[in-house]
Amino acid sequence: GVDTVDMGVDLLTRQGDTVYFLYELYDYSGEYVESDVKMATLKTDGTLIRTVDLPLWKEGEAPATPEPSTGEDTPSDNGDGGAVALTEEAMAAATMDVMDAPADDYSYMSTNLGREAIGTDGTVYGIRNFYKESYVGDEYVSDSQYALLCWDADGNIVRETDLTDLLAEKEDSSIWVYDMILNEDGSVTLVLSGDSWKKCTVTPEGELTDLKDIPQDVADILGNGNRAGLTADGKCQITYWDTETYSDMYIASYDPVTDEISEGIKLSEAISNGGYYNLVSGDENTLYYSNDYGLYRYDIQKAESTQIMSYINSDLSTNSMAQFVMLSEEEFIGFYNDYQDGSTRGGLFTHVKPEDIKDKAVLVLTGEYIDWNLRKRVVDYNKASEDYRIVVKDYSTYNTSEDYNLGTKQLNNDIISGNMPDILIVDYDMTMESYISKGLIANVDDLIAKDG
Repeated sequence: GVDTVDMGVDLLTRQGDTVYFLYELYDYSGEYVESDVKMATLKTDGTLIRTVDLPLWKEGEAPATPEPSTGEDTPSDNGDGGAVALTEEAMAAATMDVMDAPADDYSYMSTNLGREAIGTDGTVYGIRNFYKESYVGDEYVSDSQYALLCWDADGNIVRETDLTDLLAEKEDSSIWVYDMILNEDGSVTLVLSGDSWKKCTVTPEGELTDLKDIPQDVADILGNGNRAGLTADGKCQITYWDTETYSDMYIASYDPVTDEISEGIKLSEAISNGGYYNLVSGDENTLYYSNDYGLYRYDIQKAESTQIMSYINSDLSTNSMAQFVMLSEEEFIGFYNDYQDGSTRGGLFTHVKPEDIKDKAVLVLTGEYIDWNLRKRVVDYNKASEDYRIVVKDYSTYNTSEDYNLGTKQLNNDIISGNMPDILIVDYDMTMESYISKGLIANVDDLIAKDG
């Protein structure tokens, strides 16, 4: 497992029998905020194979950083305006921010990595964004540079394609990389958004081809959607909202080489209304997604969702599995943010059969939109108790855009039919008088009095 506060997860993906994990470690101890980009390779049982560094600059090419603040108005005597050369360690850093400059002056510089992708052979691609600005007296200077980097599986920069002219901000237009898609021939397709939708290709040799317009019907879908993943034949799965009502969500396959896009298939409201934080492609008919409550499998043809994992019933203090990769129907590797201490945590998650769990008396707690403070208390209780376990059922998951009271109706039906929870979190939509008149609610004051 992984447990750290100073870590950011950039990418988690699987290629065959290897899992690739791209992440950043932050160091806030010095004058600069620095992060090191690393790539870990793992077996499908979660065993670490190795970890390599991914420098953002070739040795000797990183820009010099301004000298840290001294609180004085005088320049340093090294003859270069206060700049100092990067150490070998700093040249491998992923991000360098300088917020404290000499008094009355200001300087800021950062280098970060975006739009990462990993090929089947472990080759890594990412866009390096470099930005620098400074105020010296009344003079303001800024500079932005962009490049597509390619690392081999050992972490060496093997190609670098300058994208500065392509992505530089212009007076009458703007453009940025919406998506980056790796092709079978070793080339990379960049899908570009901004004032209009375009695409270009970076050849296997690192050469940039001319821009091409993306057809308007495809652009309309891309502008209202997100890429869910890649199919086995290299096409992108795109989820998008309809452009008329923005109430229905669809999924389609997009070929970035030919610009062909399939007919959209409507997704159920379990995804469109319930929301999701991460959507991962399975086979042609399967998606996996995470939301506020857990991890789910979605059958595209049947439009049915099945919960694989509940955060709270798995004793996790979180509301999002931000990155995950499926290993089988019983196992996945995932990372989440713990809302108790703010740390990033993750590891190999394995389904445990009910008969293999220590026998405890089960208490069922139900309600709608159960708040995170109560969820935390349930997790803490379950971890501490040797004899009892609280299982949570949140009826808000039944609500749809057509009927936001469906959860309350389902709860009322369950209670009236005798499927009564042990603990009920009450809200204004519930018919308490009816519950009391039917003898379904106990007076806790009377029970406490009996216990003396």
